[in-house]
Amino acid sequence: MHDRFGLRNDLGTEEVGFLQDDDTLTVKVDGVMDLVRDYDVFLFSIHATLIRNGLTVPSGASLVPQLRKLDKRVGVFCLSGDACRDDMTAQLNRCGYSITNNRVLLRDDLDNLERPFPFVSTERVLLVCSDVLNEVAQAKVKGFKSLLIDGNGVLDQKSFRLSPDFVAASV
Repeated sequence: MHDRFGLRNDLGTEEVGFLQDDDTLTVKVDGVMDLVRDYDVFLFSIHATLIRNGLTVPSGASLVPQLRKLDKRVGVFCLSGDACRDDMTAQLNRCGYSITNNRVLLRDDLDNLERPFPFVSTERVLLVCSDVLNEVAQAKVKGFKSLLIDGNGVLDQKSFRLSPDFVAASV
């Protein structure tokens, strides 16, 4: 039996995806709060996770304060080569997220998370991604777990030969 994500439901209530060439089993979750016990640092893609079309995503607006209350560390990342940390910080703060400049990470910052997040273990970092080709692939390369936000329900892992660790329709 398959749901709209193309995931099969063989284990009762937990829905899992197909094993891909990268041997990752994709688990469908309702959102970040389903994974909050397993991770200490949540890094959100600047694209379509907290902000979409220049506007605040409502679920993100309530999620970030909840994570902070649980003493989880929150950051934002962008893999674009022309990204500017100051511009992204200003955009996030205009949307009400209250993110400091040192928690906005560019591509090279993912190599050394000790600066923004001292004493962090790679196994306790979750990248909340909006695309498979760039962000999920980068998570695989860096050894991070990934949650793909697929609001359209069109996850086509087979064509990319990549699969995220988790998939959700919203943050």
